[in-house]
Amino acid sequence: MKRNILAPRPNWQNKLEKSGFLFHTPDGEPYWNESACYELTQQEAQTIEDATNSLIEICHSAAETVIDRDWFERLGINSLEADLIQQSWDLDHLSVYGRFDLSWDFKSPPKMLEFNADTPTSLFEAAVIQWQWLDDVYPRYDQFNSIHERLIKRWSQIADKHQTLYFASLMNHADDITQTEYLRDTAHQAGFKTEFTFIEDVGYDSSRMAFVDLESNAIAQCFKLYPWEWLSKEQFGKYINLRSVKFIEPAWKRILSSKAFLPILWELNPGHPNLLPSFFERPTSGKYVEKPFLSREGNQIKIWENGHQQVATTGFSEDPRSIFQAYHELPSFDGKYPVLGSWIVGEESAGLGIREDSTVITQSTSQFTPHFLSSRRK
Repeated sequence: MKRNILAPRPNWQNKLEKSGFLFHTPDGEPYWNESACYELTQQEAQTIEDATNSLIEICHSAAETVIDRDWFERLGINSLEADLIQQSWDLDHLSVYGRFDLSWDFKSPPKMLEFNADTPTSLFEAAVIQWQWLDDVYPRYDQFNSIHERLIKRWSQIADKHQTLYFASLMNHADDITQTEYLRDTAHQAGFKTEFTFIEDVGYDSSRMAFVDLESNAIAQCFKLYPWEWLSKEQFGKYINLRSVKFIEPAWKRILSSKAFLPILWELNPGHPNLLPSFFERPTSGKYVEKPFLSREGNQIKIWENGHQQVATTGFSEDPRSIFQAYHELPSFDGKYPVLGSWIVGEESAGLGIREDSTVITQSTSQFTPHFLSSRRK
C-alpha cells in the first residue's frame, strides 16, 4: 500500500455538497481529505477481504456461544438487553451491515482492532463519495467497493416489502442523518416504501402496544442509527417486543459491538491470525491498549507499556469498565496512521474506507482519505 500526494479537484466542496455530503469540513477542519489517496494492489485488497470474511465467521460463532452459555454479564449486558438479544436471535433477525477496524503492518496478517457492529458510521463516504472521487480522478482504475450494490440487494433479504420500512436517526447530527437517508435511498431502490423519522419523534402507544410515528402510524420495521444500549434504556425500552416490531440492526449485534467481546473472541479463538490477544485482566508487562467496554470515536483509550501510560485520550464512555488488548503498531505514511475500515454487508466483505490520524489513536478528528486499486477496471 502506498500513500500518494495529489492536488484536490477544483471546487471539490461543491461537488461533495451536490451529492449530499455536507459535513466534509466540520468546525473548519477537513474531514474529507483528497489531498492524498491510498493505492492498494489487488492482492492487498484480497488479503483484506479474506481476513474480513474469516472475522465475520468467528464473530457470529462467538455470538452464538455467548447466547448459548448465557455470558451476558461478562459483557456488561443487563437482563432487558439479554432478553432482546435472545428474541432477535431466536427470530433469526438478519443484519444489514457492519465495519471492522483493522490494523495492518503489511508484515503479518491484518489484525482486528474492533468491530463496529451496531451503529457503524462513515458508510456514505465509503460507498458513494469515494467512488465518485474515483470516477473523477482515476476513471480507468478500480476500487475495493461493492457496498452500494450489496446494500440494495440485502434489503429484500431482511425486510418485508408489504410494510413501510422506517429509517430513524438523532436530530442535529448531520452525519447520522446523511447516513440514514442514504440507507433509506438504497432501500427505496430495492423497491421498499420508506419513511424517515427522528428517534426523538418515535413514540409508544400502550393501547395498541405499538411504536408509532408523529402521525400515530404504527411502525412495524425500523432501521435505527441508535445504539441498542441506549434504546433499551429509553422510557419505552421495557415495552419492546421484537415479535411485533423489527429493529435493524438486530439486538444480537449488541454483543459484537461491545469491546468486552474482544477477550471472549480471543478466548474462543486463541492464536487466530487476524486477532490480537485480548483480556479482561490487566497484563503485568508488555505494551497494550486499555479500552472501555463501550465508547466511540477513540474516547477514553489508553496505551500502556510495562505499567507506564504512554498515550491517553479523553471523552465520554458509556461503560468505563475496561478490556486490555495487545498493542499493534499502525503503519505510518507521511506522518499519518491509517486504520482500514473493512465494510461488510450481510455476511460478506463489501469494501474499504480508510481513516487516518496524525496520532496512533483514531479519533473524531481523523480524516477520511479515499483509495484506489492499482489494477485497471475490467
